[in-house]
Amino acid sequence: MMPRPASRLGEHFVVIDGITDTLYSGTYDLKGKAGIYLEVGRHHLMDFYYLLDNIDYGIGFKMFRGTEDFTGFVKYDSARYEVQNQASFNESFLSAFVNFGNIHQLSDRLFLHNSLGLNADYRILTSRNAEGKFEGMIHAFPSKFVGQAHLKIGVGFKLESRVFVIPSVETPLLTIHPFDDGKSTVQYFSSRYRPFIFSLRFVLLDRRKSADCVGKGSGQGGNQLWDKKMGKKYNRR
Repeated sequence: MMPRPASRLGEHFVVIDGITDTLYSGTYDLKGKAGIYLEVGRHHLMDFYYLLDNIDYGIGFKMFRGTEDFTGFVKYDSARYEVQNQASFNESFLSAFVNFGNIHQLSDRLFLHNSLGLNADYRILTSRNAEGKFEGMIHAFPSKFVGQAHLKIGVGFKLESRVFVIPSVETPLLTIHPFDDGKSTVQYFSSRYRPFIFSLRFVLLDRRKSADCVGKGSGQGGNQLWDKKMGKKYNRR
């Protein structure tokens, strides 16, 4: 979770009867923490579309963690308080995803993999801790259900004929539900954070015959990464 920015001045004003008053003002010290991400799914290679080379889908588990410290003052019921607030969050979601990917071959064993995708996340665990005076401060949190569009970029390599490894990084591009003005970041307490998901994906190719080979010859036709036909396809780009 990357805060935007890590340190910032926070102020909030209210206008009552034409008079502007400060509700709170101070400095935020924000930190993102590492969490756990796990996924399992299936993938399908495509031969018939120039930009769309593969589709993958599945389910996953993701954890968001971070802290927000505030030093300043808060005005509440005409009283002004000097405050030092500490807040932290640790939330976990079950996620369903689908990705539409493009592969660019760099060598016999190395390739770039980028994809646009959709994820639907449902919160299953929540831990939020706050210490200090928060009266008058504006706090918000992600919805229990979140739908987003995301971007995933990775570099893959072939370990052996049927096993590929793809280190990747993923981040949201657009929050669809709740729309939240289309923001791609998520808010915890008074600050927004950008999730970055780092994953190491192990992709296995199955041994099933290609559809165009069923009942024909030895069943060895079709494309595999990277045979001669696939190599020629990418060399033209």
